Amino acid sequence: MKLFSGFDTYTFDVELKHPDTGSYFNSITVIDEDDMDAEDFDKSICEAIWNELNYGGYYHEMILHGHYFVDGDVYISHFRYNGFEVERLATEIRKVEG
Repeated sequence: MKLFSGFDTYTFDVELKHPDTGSYFNSITVIDEDDMDAEDFDKSICEAIWNELNYGGYYHEMILHGHYFVDGDVYISHFRYNGFEVERLATEIRKVEG
């Protein structure tokens, strides 16, 4: 097991979809060492995860779910990627009770 920590470390729940066989689920951690704008960041993250987990090109679509904790709230961002373009879906905000 590897533990990652750092300011630019992101963990995503990954769902790779295929219309005939269903979905494959995984989780991946990415360390961002580049300083880029949000659109370039989204594209580069999606491309990197797509190439790592869908290297045979079997799956048709990928959904990423990223979790961020800020001031007692959980922000869950969602991305849809088909190998060519990124679609940013609605972000959910949930309160952490405790």
